[in-house]
Amino acid sequence: MQDVNHQEGHMFFLYDYGGTGKTHMWRTLTYALRYQKHIVLTVASSGIASLLLPRGRTAHSKFKIPIPTFDNYVCNIHQGTELAELLKQTKLIIWDEALMSHNFCFEALDKSLCDIMGTTNGSILFRGKVVVFGGDFRQILSVVPRGCRSDIVHATINASYLWHQCTTLTLTKNMRLQNHDNESDIKQFSEWILKMGNGKLFEPNDGCAEIDISDELLIVDYDNPIEAIVCDEKEYLSSDEVDMSDANDNEAFNILTPEFLNSLSTSCLPNYKIKLKVGTPIMLLRNLDQSEGLCNGTRLVVTKMANHVLEAKIMSGKNIGNITYIPRLSMSPSQSS
Repeated sequence: MQDVNHQEGHMFFLYDYGGTGKTHMWRTLTYALRYQKHIVLTVASSGIASLLLPRGRTAHSKFKIPIPTFDNYVCNIHQGTELAELLKQTKLIIWDEALMSHNFCFEALDKSLCDIMGTTNGSILFRGKVVVFGGDFRQILSVVPRGCRSDIVHATINASYLWHQCTTLTLTKNMRLQNHDNESDIKQFSEWILKMGNGKLFEPNDGCAEIDISDELLIVDYDNPIEAIVCDEKEYLSSDEVDMSDANDNEAFNILTPEFLNSLSTSCLPNYKIKLKVGTPIMLLRNLDQSEGLCNGTRLVVTKMANHVLEAKIMSGKNIGNITYIPRLSMSPSQSS
């Protein structure tokens, strides 16, 4: 707050784990500065995390970060546009779940702000803007396709040239345990999770260790949990075809039959066949409408089924309880396998 009030650019990283009040910190900073008529931009690396922020957006959507992002890339923001003028007047940028993004994304924003603000002093990070990142190194880091462990480590924010001027702040008190009936049991489980994340359960180790998990924490794996729902079942099929725009006149793509395409099961696309019932919990795999809370990872429950549309009730986020309709969608992998 002192850096914002004195217009002294700085970079902070709020390091914490779940339950320590990070979202409360974001809301407090945002409302305090917006009450003073200052502009605060709240973004997150994922759609679900952005829904927890006041007027939150995904970082790629807000800053026009190219996908995929490589070294020396800049954001698609041009001088004179409304977004450029907004960034000039911005006092604070909050970026939650920053560790899920590649460090090239942060560097692209830094280079873009250099052009927007019209400064040539490269030693000033984000050209005088106060930027606060948040995340937990114990959670999922940036995904590097076909990358090894070292590639993932070098893709994190602390491997960037920005990190040497960053001030790290830590939240250590678990606020979720304050009003819980079984505080002692939850606290013991929370400490066990933290020790496992810090690699302190079986010291010393080099990052690989065998951990004994209690039977109470094991989840029963049902072959088909939908069968437990007493209701009429409806089957939906996908229409798989090859995108010839990237085929480069390769004749091999012309002989791929629909049966072969339907047999493929990848992490980028849903399966060819899905069976649903009223009451089945589902999860979105892409962003539909962030203002309505329909982002990648949003959980819903099916309420009605038609041939080409589903009616579902949102079960997570700030729009919990809202009814929405999911039509047939076209999906394709973001990158070639």
